[in-house]
Amino acid sequence: NEVIIIGDNPDPNPDDDKDEEEIVLPNLGLTKRIVDPKSSYNLGDVIAYEIKIVNTSSKEEKNINVSEQLASGLKYVRHEATAGTTYTPATGIYNIPTLAGNASATLIVYAQIISTGNIRNVATIIDRPDDKDPDDNEEEVVIVLPDLGVTKKLIDPKENYKVNDVLAFEIKVSNNASAPQTNVNVREQLPKELEYVRHTVTSGATYDAKT
Repeated sequence: NEVIIIGDNPDPNPDDDKDEEEIVLPNLGLTKRIVDPKSSYNLGDVIAYEIKIVNTSSKEEKNINVSEQLASGLKYVRHEATAGTTYTPATGIYNIPTLAGNASATLIVYAQIISTGNIRNVATIIDRPDDKDPDDNEEEVVIVLPDLGVTKKLIDPKENYKVNDVLAFEIKVSNNASAPQTNVNVREQLPKELEYVRHTVTSGATYDAKT
């Protein structure tokens, strides 16, 4: 912002007629990624989440708090953080006491996968209402684990059965995750007390009664 003195009378000292002051707005940004991502994940795998906080303004920022609360499908293992910063696994708060202008701080959290399905993990810069661009203060990473389920029931069950009665068993396989699964095999082997009659299956699926 610039201020200039103007007028008709000559000024014997014009060098002090102009002054300016720069206003610097806080502007923090956050990025989150998986270190060395894999094409697929399984139970027991350990994932490394990297959370990077960047101060894109020239002004030093103090007491920055970032929420990095692990999802319910993850178990904390360990973490690494930029010197002088702290992460508390119990609360999920990453604290940066001081971040110089045009500088960054990094947190890496290692977590073990303990459940199946979609695991959504979010990191958020909190309590910074004056930030110039709050839209880049949050980022999420989603991983998808296989989550198949199977149910079996007797169709139209009766109270009593006799020899030569024909039974109809319904076996239903469900994919509870958002990612498609391929080459899914289910074993439905009839016991020796039952003799195979026939079957119907969803289009595209096959059943081999012999195996």
